[in-house]
Amino acid sequence: MIQMLIALERLFLRVWNGFALRWRSRYWSHHFGACGTSLAVGGPLTVKWPEHVRAGTGVLIAEGVYLNARATIQLDDHVRLSSFVRINTGTLDVQTPPEARSAHIDKPVHIEKYAWLATG
Repeated sequence: MIQMLIALERLFLRVWNGFALRWRSRYWSHHFGACGTSLAVGGPLTVKWPEHVRAGTGVLIAEGVYLNARATIQLDDHVRLSSFVRINTGTLDVQTPPEARSAHIDKPVHIEKYAWLATG
């Protein structure tokens, strides 16, 4: 009996994880500014200004990724973003004295084909 319950639980988790992956991928493909086919989003992620994100074909984004797209983030085909990668397009001008810093400087980020970004 216990083995049957364990088998059912494993089956449920496999079905649920597949559904969640498809749902997240479809959700973000509609919210990004542009998106190729086969976007895979493997877990929860945070995206500021998703309309500035452009994803190519076969892009994989793992859980915990943070995209701060004040300017454009271009992910070319088959890019992989591993868990907890952070991409920020805005910074402060470090050449000016701290008391004079006020506005962010926004620059686009372009990650080319077959790149794999990871954290350690």
